[in-house]
Amino acid sequence: MDELAQFPSKCDPKHARKKTSDKSTWKRSTEQRKRYESKGLPKFPNCNHNQKAFRCAKLICQDVRRLSVCDNRENHQEKEVVTSPAEYVSVLEENATVTDLSKIALYDWKKGYENIIKPTTSWNFPFMKTKRFFLTRTKSENILVQGEIHYKSEINTKSLITKNKKNRHATTRGDSSEQYFAKQRKSERCDQTA
Repeated sequence: MDELAQFPSKCDPKHARKKTSDKSTWKRSTEQRKRYESKGLPKFPNCNHNQKAFRCAKLICQDVRRLSVCDNRENHQEKEVVTSPAEYVSVLEENATVTDLSKIALYDWKKGYENIIKPTTSWNFPFMKTKRFFLTRTKSENILVQGEIHYKSEINTKSLITKNKKNRHATTRGDSSEQYFAKQRKSERCDQTA
């Protein structure tokens, strides 16, 4: 009876039917090992503080490792106070491409599309009360708009918002005759903030 009550023991992994995969050779685990392995001994800070608050002279190697002092302090040092927008620009130029907005031509798109798009009062739904908008582009490059007052319903139909015999390409930024520049005062305000 004791022989029947015996439970099978675990099989040796070499003789098992199902192969066990060695996770240590996987790409993910090798990259993780590389990421967390040490790149060398930690570098001690170049200061001789010996007061109660800062005891840099008495730091041990483990403390320096925990503090994770950066090699390039100039790159990671944060400015405490930024006094002018020019300082923001200099910080951003180190890490990204900065475009001066005062040198870009300003267009008044509302005035440019005034002759093409119907006023919102003549659309087939109340514009101010609308909570959801559905925009659909047709093959003829026109845009159909459907506006819904309620979140859970789709009652209205899609319709054109352009005037008769007009499409959205009737005005372009490139046409010198159709350019509508914004007021000079607006560009002066951009210059003041920069």
